Amino acid sequence: MKKAIALLFTLILVSTPLLFGGNALAQGTDGLEYTENQNGITLTAIDIPENGILKIPEKLDGKTVTDISGRAILKRTEIVEVHLPDGLTEISAACFSDCINLKKIVFGKKLKDIKHYAFTGCTSLESVSLPSSVENIAIGAFANCSSLKRVELPSVKSIGSSAFEGCAALKEFSVKAVSEIGAECFKDCTALESITLPKGISKIGERAFSGCAALKKVSLSEGLSELGAYAFVGCTAMEKITLPDSLTVISHGLFSDCTSLKEINIGKAVEEVAVTAVDGTAFKDDRKNYTDGVLYLENFIVGSDLPLPEKVRIKDGVTYIPRGVFTKHYGIASLTLPDSVKVIENGAFSGWLGLKEVSLGKGITEIGAGAFENTRFYSESPREDGLLYAGNYLIAADENIGGDIKIKEGTRVIAAHAFLNNDNIRSVTLPESLVGIGYGAFLGCRSIHEITLPAGLKQVGSYAFSNCFFLDTVTVLGMNTEFDENWCRYRYGLDSDDSPYKVELIRGGKGSKAEKLAEDTGIRFEAIELPEQPPLEEEEEEDAGSADPAHSGEFIWILSGAGLVLVAAVIVILLKKKSTKDR
Repeated sequence: MKKAIALLFTLILVSTPLLFGGNALAQGTDGLEYTENQNGITLTAIDIPENGILKIPEKLDGKTVTDISGRAILKRTEIVEVHLPDGLTEISAACFSDCINLKKIVFGKKLKDIKHYAFTGCTSLESVSLPSSVENIAIGAFANCSSLKRVELPSVKSIGSSAFEGCAALKEFSVKAVSEIGAECFKDCTALESITLPKGISKIGERAFSGCAALKKVSLSEGLSELGAYAFVGCTAMEKITLPDSLTVISHGLFSDCTSLKEINIGKAVEEVAVTAVDGTAFKDDRKNYTDGVLYLENFIVGSDLPLPEKVRIKDGVTYIPRGVFTKHYGIASLTLPDSVKVIENGAFSGWLGLKEVSLGKGITEIGAGAFENTRFYSESPREDGLLYAGNYLIAADENIGGDIKIKEGTRVIAAHAFLNNDNIRSVTLPESLVGIGYGAFLGCRSIHEITLPAGLKQVGSYAFSNCFFLDTVTVLGMNTEFDENWCRYRYGLDSDDSPYKVELIRGGKGSKAEKLAEDTGIRFEAIELPEQPPLEEEEEEDAGSADPAHSGEFIWILSGAGLVLVAAVIVILLKKKSTKDR
């Protein structure tokens, strides 16, 4: 029985290529074996000539060579030069991997894709020039080619992660066009001194140039929208960099440990700068760059010095206060924020033990959880009916507060977690002045049955009313109130057949965003008559009024035209009178 099974297995192995259209064939002196594929043939075994120069023919038995098996040349140390046929459209994964004596490659004219690790570990390879047909270079394609000095690429769609990682000799790199560069693409290319990336590139992955110790000049083109975290970490020769206006986020650790970097010019569209972006740079180490103990990158806070002055005033133009930048500042007694600040992140000033006086600007729309915890302001400031305010902002509520809560008129924002897990609150009356309800502000308030949101409310944050198990009716008096998609989702222990929303009824204006919300979430909607909507905010009023000068200009032009006609008429009349008089 065992012999029969063994014989059957042998027959299957032998017949498989024939069953699936393959054709194993030794090519005599050429030393080539292949199987057929849909477009031609795939080389499966190759004998390397004594001189180490491998020239793969265009055709075998009249069939075009379109592919090379990944195992055909893998780790063949005797190969020193290879000429690939024009019909070859892709180089398979790991095809030439660890061919440590391979010095030269001549690529075919129709090559499109170079697959994963195709040439990784080819430590003798010195230059690469790819034909214009190439579209994609996959992960690790030329990684650890330690002798590779020069690379010329055509217009390609993407260069994969780690494609040239560990190419320690790489000094010259050029590419005509590329849309994406993968993570760690040029990691530890320690000889690379400059790089120019053409227009059209939209994304550079994380740590793309990390450890490029000689990299001094980087030219980034407009259109770049994503620059990954730690992309230039450890580029110790870099002294100056200018980022394009198309970039909106400066990621974590972007220039970390760029010890020579003194000048950083960010684009006009930047909306966020990570606190760690400039750690370990000459820019951060130079105390001349600090203003009253605070380090700014344009209008973004990226560091602080010890000790800070007793009274801290953040400069005008700053739009958000990050967490993690102000730590261990025990001696500060007073804090003033400008009107430009819109967001205070979670725990931003937590631990300022001496902080007692807080003055917040008028423009804040979001205050993170615990932003002022562990400060004298938080522990010693008097409460109003159990509520802690900072100007027009509700920061926190006492844990034992309960019953019917009324938030005072004038309050603009309710901070994140302000009423977290308070089971004692039965109802909440919100002021007409309210514009924002923060993340999880009423999360877990399980005794609230209904809530009315004022007409001027702009934003209801994530999980603002989640786990309010008995909240069944929400009345929205504004036409344009925005809701985070998780505004009332049930967060914990949800059975798969339960609705993620416990709210049963949304009442609001016909055609309002509240109606769209009800439609999108499957919550019943009831149309009601809304009160008069609040006027536009100052910013919008300014925009709306910006057209007035043009209209007044038209009016003046019309008046000017009429005036000219009138003047001309007067002149004609005077001339006629003069003419009559002369007669």
